[in-house]
Amino acid sequence: MSLFVKILGSGEKVRKARQERKVDKLPEREELLNKKTEFLKKRIDQELLCAKKNCRKNRRGEMFYKKLCFL
Repeated sequence: MSLFVKILGSGEKVRKARQERKVDKLPEREELLNKKTEFLKKRIDQELLCAKKNCRKNRRGEMFYKKLCFL
């Protein structure tokens, strides 16, 4: 086994390079997640507005609104 490790190396260099790449990508991923959360918050607000409007007009919409509120 030690001959195999001597020939191919222990793989520490490869692991360090991968970790560096992952660390470099963290700000990009954080930005992407922030954009997704903003979009989802806007979407939730739109759906609640629609549900409130339907609540006043018909029973089916009212049931949908109650379902959203009690989740």
